Amino acid sequence: MKTRAFLLGFYSIGGQVLLLRELVASLNGDELFISTALFGWLLAVAVGAYIGGKPNIRTEPVVLFAIGALVLPATILLIRISPGATGYLVGEVIPFVKAALISMVLMLPVGFLSGWLFPSIASDEARVRGSIIDVYLFEGIGAFAGGLAILFFVGSFVSAMQAAIAIGIAVLTVSLVLFSSRWFVRIPLAVAGAALIWFGLPLTPPVEESLSDFRYEPFVVEASFDTHYGRQAILSREGDVILHTDNTVEAVYPDLNNAEDLIIPPLAYCPGAENILYVGRAEFGVSQLADSLGLTLVAVDLRAELSRAVDEVLNPSQRLKRVHRDLFTYDASSSGEPGNFDVVILNPGSPDSYRASRFYTPFAMRLVRSLLNPGGILLIPTSYDTDRYVGVEEQRLLSTIMNVVRKEFAFTDAWPGNRTLILASDSSLFYIPYDTIAARIDSLPYRPYFVSDSYLVDRLSILKKERLYDAMNRLEDINSIEKPLLPHYQALLRAKADAVDSTVITQVVTRPWYSLVVPAIVVLLFLGTIGSRRSRGRFALFLFFVAGFISLSLELISFYVYQASSGSLYTEIAVLIGAFMLGLAVGTYLALRLERNDTAHIALFVLFVLAIVFLITYAIVPAWLTIFYHTLFLLLAATATGALFVAATRRYYGEQSMVNRGLGYALEIAGSSIGALFSTTVLLPMIGLAWLLIGIAAVAGLAYAGLLIAR
Repeated sequence: MKTRAFLLGFYSIGGQVLLLRELVASLNGDELFISTALFGWLLAVAVGAYIGGKPNIRTEPVVLFAIGALVLPATILLIRISPGATGYLVGEVIPFVKAALISMVLMLPVGFLSGWLFPSIASDEARVRGSIIDVYLFEGIGAFAGGLAILFFVGSFVSAMQAAIAIGIAVLTVSLVLFSSRWFVRIPLAVAGAALIWFGLPLTPPVEESLSDFRYEPFVVEASFDTHYGRQAILSREGDVILHTDNTVEAVYPDLNNAEDLIIPPLAYCPGAENILYVGRAEFGVSQLADSLGLTLVAVDLRAELSRAVDEVLNPSQRLKRVHRDLFTYDASSSGEPGNFDVVILNPGSPDSYRASRFYTPFAMRLVRSLLNPGGILLIPTSYDTDRYVGVEEQRLLSTIMNVVRKEFAFTDAWPGNRTLILASDSSLFYIPYDTIAARIDSLPYRPYFVSDSYLVDRLSILKKERLYDAMNRLEDINSIEKPLLPHYQALLRAKADAVDSTVITQVVTRPWYSLVVPAIVVLLFLGTIGSRRSRGRFALFLFFVAGFISLSLELISFYVYQASSGSLYTEIAVLIGAFMLGLAVGTYLALRLERNDTAHIALFVLFVLAIVFLITYAIVPAWLTIFYHTLFLLLAATATGALFVAATRRYYGEQSMVNRGLGYALEIAGSSIGALFSTTVLLPMIGLAWLLIGIAAVAGLAYAGLLIAR
């Protein structure tokens, strides 16, 4: 039983991490879909655990493992083709509601099997409480091993598809070996499984290349690969080269209009500029234009693997200096680059995800200001068209971004157009007449085709600029890491393109009372269990729910804060989830060994303290300590959760034999699903990180009070 439980954890978390990575890469790189995907996963696990735990249902684990071995790679295949199957073109953004449904539905099969496996394995022994706790313990150990395997092997040695096939073959082989009691059957099975992995995995890359050709048709695929930060594809068609990142078009070459929009405006206000810091991919026209103007360009971007692939397709400027770091951890002096810059171009893309919106925060602005010379200029290009009209959604987005910039820079300016530009400086460089701007542009050694006098005279007309200023001065919202508003506002803008999105997202984002849904669920369940006289241990059902809700909410909050500080989650999510699952195993083991009557009290107290300590300390953690801080936090939170699960199991099941062994586990997963759906997706932008953590601590306090009442 213990080995099968270990296999369950290895398969479950290995599959979960692979599917989450694939969904983020296929659904526009938006990590918001981690929450919706986890909701679908956990809901399926809860249903599977409940159905599989009924006393009259008995299924051999080997059968479920055999089905799972086929379902996991098949699901990854479905995820990869899902964007095209929905009818959207390559790089076209899928509406949020449809993408959220895709993320939920495609997590259901593997999640359902994982949930069913739990009571199926626990039924191997007659002991109810002991079997449930043993499976919970060894599932956590196997999950930790699965997370580490994904971290070290996927992306470095094997692809996600190869990993899915290897996991399927491995768990099926071991389960078959355990199912058979004859050594002359076990040895050939083990050899056959190892041979399938060894000889079968090298056959996968050609299949994946054919899949890429199918996905990106009618483009020619120059390169398609995973980095540690997402999936990349470099496509070409009729002389154009397109950088495709996580199912979105990140850059196109040639695009002279874009290059001029980024380089020329700062030079109009700071004609003596020489050193430029560019945040993003500069090889697609920006570096070439900077080179023709004799400028030194330093490009900051994490993806070293992408740089090597781009060099094989394009011919970047020899003057371009690339730094493969995140802006938040970039230290110009230690990297040998200029310590200060005349111009910083901040181009992380639209703030439709938490990863991108973190660049539009006061913290990011302070960092940029520290990198600028006195009198230097910050340029932020946006994708919002304000040439003829400023819509309500565009007004909300531009106002919020400008408010963030104004908190750190004394002087700001904005250029209307089909791509609105925001400029900022600590000096009054922008108060010059239009004739001076035109004269400075004409004096450049390069003559612009788009940012030229004939075009700018209309673009910078007094009427257009006043209209834009008026729109940007109406709201006082501030986007911050503590309260990331921009992804919600960006979702409202994109929702206009789809009727379903427009209805659903508008209702959720503009109706703050939705934040009351979660406390209502918690209070109703609390009252329904604390006042019950049907069973002495009925309150344990609430403890199961609380264990799942608090732990999953803290897990997602940790994911969010880690990504906000380091800029990466795509790879690290494996070790963070693995550490969480190891904590569940440690907590289960400690609770079993100590056999204390107050285990639930201690566990709830620890969860309460962790939420408060995280609130106080997360913002002051040094960059080099970030991964260790969040790993330790998740380990401790999960340890308390594991102990609480053991205490609830002892309290509810007692010495019963004919009982649903999956009910408690299902309720814990149901609590986790509520936390997954609401915590960071809905509540974080509505009430902010501080109140979210305080609310989680309050739930732990409520459960603690319930223990005292129900004693």
